[in-house]
Amino acid sequence: MARRLKIFMLAFVLSAIAVAGGVWVLSVIGRTTPLEWSRAHDSMPGGLSVMTFNISLGGKPAAMALDGVEDANPDIVCIQEMTNDLAAEFEKRFSALYPYRLLLPGSSVHGIGIASKFPLSNEAIIREGMSHLPAASASVSLGDGLVRIACVHLIPPHARPKEGETLWQRYVRNRGTRAIQAGIVIDSLAKAGGPAVILGDMNEWPGQTALSLFTDAGFADACEIRRNRCGASWPGEAMAFPALFHIDHILGRGVHFADAAVLGAAGSDHYPLVARILPGKE
Repeated sequence: MARRLKIFMLAFVLSAIAVAGGVWVLSVIGRTTPLEWSRAHDSMPGGLSVMTFNISLGGKPAAMALDGVEDANPDIVCIQEMTNDLAAEFEKRFSALYPYRLLLPGSSVHGIGIASKFPLSNEAIIREGMSHLPAASASVSLGDGLVRIACVHLIPPHARPKEGETLWQRYVRNRGTRAIQAGIVIDSLAKAGGPAVILGDMNEWPGQTALSLFTDAGFADACEIRRNRCGASWPGEAMAFPALFHIDHILGRGVHFADAAVLGAAGSDHYPLVARILPGKE
């Protein structure tokens, strides 16, 4: 029986590798470049183009990651893992393109920031209950009204280990923390009222706990509208493994998603995700 189990496990691992390779090939073939996205949406009137990008610990390297931002040219960008050095480089490079910025850099993964071509109002940093990963939020004009933008980074499955804790116990604990973080973001947006968009690294794929809470609160996934599947966003170009998991998301309530895509940008262990939002519901 033990021998059969070993053979089964080996076959399972080899099958997973084969599937991963297929996913990687399909993902690379179908992945949009930042310049292709920008050119396609330059001619689209109205609305806002938005990007979420986890620029791993300030970039691998930062210049390459910021090249992707520049080429994609979104109206609003939400950056996770914004280090102090990355914030300085971002402001030096994009002070004219993105004059409206709400940046909370840090020394490690907990930095976050929103940058916009258009004026931001009612800026806020959400810290309470967010573990070590605060969220940033602000309002921006969309059509004849305002849309509330929330930039978030939910805790990874195996972050912040505790002594004597098993991997499974840590996974369950952090799953609960992500649910708490999601609830705090939902409550914050409910108090603000009106249309809202949540961007960020959720560290979950659709159907998992925190994302289900967003769905239950009325948020639609830009990559699920009209079956517009975006593909995997992690691991990114900076890692040796193929992209397998769709854990970066753009969610909206009271807005219309015109398009969405995972972009083939380098400089991070994530690929950026972009979407075009228009006023009104789907």
